[in-house]
Amino acid sequence: MALDQVPASRLELLRELSNQLASACTLEAMFKAALDPLLAGVRIDRAALLLFDGEGVMRFRMWQGLSEEYRRTVEGHSPWRFGEKNARPICIEDAETAPEAAELREVFRREGIRALGFFPLIWRGELIGKFMLYADRPTRWDRGEIAFVETVASSVAVAVALTQTEQTLSFANSQLASLAENVPAGIMFVNPEGLIQYSNERFSQLFELAPAAELRGRSCVALADSVLRLFKDPESFLGAIAASHSGDQPGLGREFELVDERTFAQDYVPVRADGRLVGHLWSYTDVSERKRMEQQLIQTQRLDGLGSLAGSVAHDFNNLLTPILGYGEILREQITSGAPHLEIADELIFAAERAAAVTQQLLAFARHQPVSPEVVDLRLLLHSSFELLRRLLGPSIQLVVVDQASAPFVRIDPTQLQQVLINLVANARDAMPDGGELRLELSQETLAKPARHSGLELAPGAYVVLTARDTGCGMDGPTLRRVSSRFSPPKKKGGARVWGSRPATASCARAEARSPPRAHRARAAPSDSSCRVLGRKRPPPRRSPRPCRTTPRTARIAATSARCSWSTTSPRYARCWSRWCARAVTRPSKRRTASRLSSCCGREPSRSTSCSATS
Repeated sequence: MALDQVPASRLELLRELSNQLASACTLEAMFKAALDPLLAGVRIDRAALLLFDGEGVMRFRMWQGLSEEYRRTVEGHSPWRFGEKNARPICIEDAETAPEAAELREVFRREGIRALGFFPLIWRGELIGKFMLYADRPTRWDRGEIAFVETVASSVAVAVALTQTEQTLSFANSQLASLAENVPAGIMFVNPEGLIQYSNERFSQLFELAPAAELRGRSCVALADSVLRLFKDPESFLGAIAASHSGDQPGLGREFELVDERTFAQDYVPVRADGRLVGHLWSYTDVSERKRMEQQLIQTQRLDGLGSLAGSVAHDFNNLLTPILGYGEILREQITSGAPHLEIADELIFAAERAAAVTQQLLAFARHQPVSPEVVDLRLLLHSSFELLRRLLGPSIQLVVVDQASAPFVRIDPTQLQQVLINLVANARDAMPDGGELRLELSQETLAKPARHSGLELAPGAYVVLTARDTGCGMDGPTLRRVSSRFSPPKKKGGARVWGSRPATASCARAEARSPPRAHRARAAPSDSSCRVLGRKRPPPRRSPRPCRTTPRTARIAATSARCSWSTTSPRYARCWSRWCARAVTRPSKRRTASRLSSCCGREPSRSTSCSATS
C-alpha cells in the first residue's frame, strides 16, 4: 500500500511509534509503544511479542491478556523456523473452522481466542521473532490493516535487534574489561597520536602512576619522567619503544631491570584495522619472581653437584676410616696400662672418631644419609655441636647458649638437626659482618588447645622450643617470603643468606613422618632476627645414664677467649658433666682432654662445682 493511501490516523500512529521506539531502551517499552497504535488502528483485543532464544525456540517475551496456562502450552510453536528468510504474515479469521488451527483448537477455545495473526519480525532478511495479534471474535483483517501491522512489526524488529546487539556488545565489552583488569600484566593501548586510549589498574600499580581512569586521554610524553626514573637503564627502555614504533613486527619478551631490583617483561603488538595502523598495544609483566626462581634453580643445581661430590668424598673417606679405627682399637688393647704409647693410641682413635663425625655431616649435606628419627636430648646435642658452631662463627661473634627447658627431649634425626644448626649459624654469621652475638635458647611452651603455626597444625601439649636469635641485620619482607626455599640466590652486599629454614622444616617433617600428630616448624621474624624450631616434647629414653652419688646443682662451661658460653640450670646435666669429668681424670687415655678442664683436674667429682674450658 502506498504511503498516500494510508489513512491519516494510521500515519500519525506510525509517527508516534517511531518517536517512542527511538527512546525505548527495554523490550517492555518497545512492546508498549507498539501495542498502543495496534489497539487503536487494528481490530484486536490481545497481543504478544515472542523472540527466538539461543536454542532456536520461540519464547514469550512480552504479552497482554494471555493466561499463564496458554503461554506454557503454545510456547515454542511457530509456523516458521529460526532464521527463515521468506516468512510472510499468516492470519486465521476463525479458529473454530480454520484447518491451520486444528492442532491447538481446544487451547484457543479455553482461552477464548477466535481470530489470530502471525506477523514475522525480520532483521536483515532473517527471522528473529514474531508479533501475535488476538481477537475474541471472528475477524477478517483487510489489506490495509495487515500492511499497517507489518510496518509496526518491522519497526519493532529493528528496535529489538539494535537493543540485542547493544546488549551483546555491552556484555562483550564488560567481559573484555574484566579480563584486562584481572590479568597479572599491565596493559596500555595508545593511538597513533600518542594518547592513551586505555590502561588497566595493574599498569598504574607497576609504574606507580595515577589511577587508570585519570590516565586515559593523556599523552605518553607527559608520563615519561615518572616512568623512566624507575629503570636502571632508561636509554635502553626508550630505544626499545622507538624500535617498536618504527617497526612493523611485534616485540615480545624484552626484559628491563628496575632500580628496586624488579624485572619487567615488555610485549608490544601493533594494532591494525583494514590494513591501517590504529594504535599500539603494550603489556608489562613483573617477572621478578620467575627470574629469582631461575637463579634459585641454577644455585640449587650447583649445590646439588657440590653435595654429590661431598657425598662421594665422604663415602671414600669413611671407607678409609674403617681400618684406622679398627686397627687403632686393636693397638690400644695390646698396649699395657701405663705404657707411654697408650695416650698416642687414644689420640689416634679420638681423631678418627672426629673424622667419622665430619663424614656424617658431609653425608647429611649431600642428602645421602637416611633419616633416622629418635628421641634426642637437645641439650646434649647442642653441647656436642658447640665447638663446631663456635669455630663456624669466628672470633668476632659471641655464641651464647641459654637453657630454660626442664627435659628437652624431642623425636628427630640428630644429624639433620645439626645441619639445621650449621645453616642457621652460617646465616647469622653473614648477617653480622662486624661482629655481634648469636643466642641459642632452649625453652618450653605448652599449648592448651590446637594451634596453627605457618600452615602446620600443632596438637595440644608440651613443646620444646629452640630459638636462634642474633643481633644482625635481620630479614626484610621479600627475603622473609622466600625463607622456606631450599637455597636462596647469592646474597647482596650487607645482607644475609637465607638457607636454613627449609632444611629445618624438611628434616623435622621427615623425622616426624611416622607420627603425624607430632609437629615441628621453623619461623623467622624480621623484627628480632630470630628463627624458632618447635619440637613436640618427649619422655627421656628408657636407658638413661645413671647419675653419680653426689652431684653439684649447676654446671657451666665457658670459653672466654673465644667469646662463647654455655649455661644450664639442670641438675641432671650437672651430674652428667661431673661423671664425664671423673672419667677424664681417672682414665689415662683422656688426660689431654682432662687437662683442658682446669677446674676439674686433680679433684674428685663430688667436690667440683663448675667446669670451665679455655681454647
